[in-house]
Amino acid sequence: MKLLGLASLGLAQEWSKCSQLCDGGEQTQTNCASNCVRSCNIESCSVYDDSLFTNTHVDDLTGWNCNANCQMELIDDGYSGTGIQVAARNQKWQGLSQIIDASQFTATGYVGNVFVQVAENITEDFRLEMMAAKLLTADGTTQYEEVGRVTIPAGSTAWYPLNFAIENSNFGQFSQIKFYIQSEQTSVSYRADEFYLVDQTTILPEPVGLIHDGDFEFHQFGSDWYGNGATLEYIDAIDAPKGNSYAKISGRTAAWSGLHIDMPLDQSYVGGDTTTRFLQLSFSFKMDEGDMESWVPGDMSSPKAQIKIKNTEDQTNYINCLFACGIPDGQWQQWESNCDPIEDNVGSVETATLFISGLEHKDGTFMDYYVDDVKLDWWTRDQSWIQAANLRIDDIRKIDLQINTAGRADVASVDIKMKKADYTWGATMDTFMMNGEVTDLGQFRK
Repeated sequence: MKLLGLASLGLAQEWSKCSQLCDGGEQTQTNCASNCVRSCNIESCSVYDDSLFTNTHVDDLTGWNCNANCQMELIDDGYSGTGIQVAARNQKWQGLSQIIDASQFTATGYVGNVFVQVAENITEDFRLEMMAAKLLTADGTTQYEEVGRVTIPAGSTAWYPLNFAIENSNFGQFSQIKFYIQSEQTSVSYRADEFYLVDQTTILPEPVGLIHDGDFEFHQFGSDWYGNGATLEYIDAIDAPKGNSYAKISGRTAAWSGLHIDMPLDQSYVGGDTTTRFLQLSFSFKMDEGDMESWVPGDMSSPKAQIKIKNTEDQTNYINCLFACGIPDGQWQQWESNCDPIEDNVGSVETATLFISGLEHKDGTFMDYYVDDVKLDWWTRDQSWIQAANLRIDDIRKIDLQINTAGRADVASVDIKMKKADYTWGATMDTFMMNGEVTDLGQFRK
């Protein structure tokens, strides 16, 4: 069976084969270091069959080459069965490669993986990069792009997943794309096994509401998140509030700098019946543990979340979603709030960006923080109350009534009108609360 472990690009972390699954299964790793994450095999087995690479399981050397006549050989102890070993090289770009005809790239983005291992004991970290050499049809020139990397720590002999991603709106301008593995450390031999390259939509999840990858589980395949005026890192850990990854925002340079994501917010979100059109934001948040005895909440600005909307007239509006209190205790907090309505005066939406920022100390420093499980979607209330309320009405406020019309053949119909209730009753409610939830709301307002 073929496996995929989840790891960040450039993350030096030891991995083990955590299960014999490749169907999205999950199993805690108990046979490796304490920082091993739970998530394994986020892909289905079909990725190996659907891959643009040929000979994905490396049953032999068919389809695989070694750039500039570097030396490669088939080995029996690959990641799963046979694999390929690449010997020491003279140049960094010498390495294992496969050429794919560009006509096979029919989607706009692809993601892939290969497992790699050093073939000898190393005394310093060893980095491997997956490169894409794209040959332009028009003039025969080649464009080079690094599409993924992994760092194997010194002394490790474990297999590591090298995840990579390639996007292009016009693959048709190329005649072929060569994928090859390179390393600056040419004196080190390495091994590779279990390759795939597939349409990213077969692996990446659908957006939840307006947010794609709000739990950061698929960051290694490329992410819409970015640090604006800050450094964005991804942490793989079993204590993540959702899944096994979360984001760290550090190196901030201003109060507005932080975690950003551009969203597909269009004109349908603007104006209209703002009594029911609220966006609801929720996410998990924590700060590093500090000196709680000397911590003074008033010394630090509040974390905040806003939506920045730029219209077609190049005007900017900010929609407030959340202001909260960050506590430097190393504990996760769960925050949830409705955003302000997006009024008509924002104009025609051109771009929209959600950002989480704030946290400026009065001494002028900007605090690091962590975020996970971000969700943004239309606010909706739990509708189960309607059925429960109707059942209570049937049980408490209704009685059976029988009318005997025996011997009254002259009666064609009976009209009943209550003149007075036996008790005073009524209700007080917010005008907004029931809009869109009860279809016959008007009769309760008579």
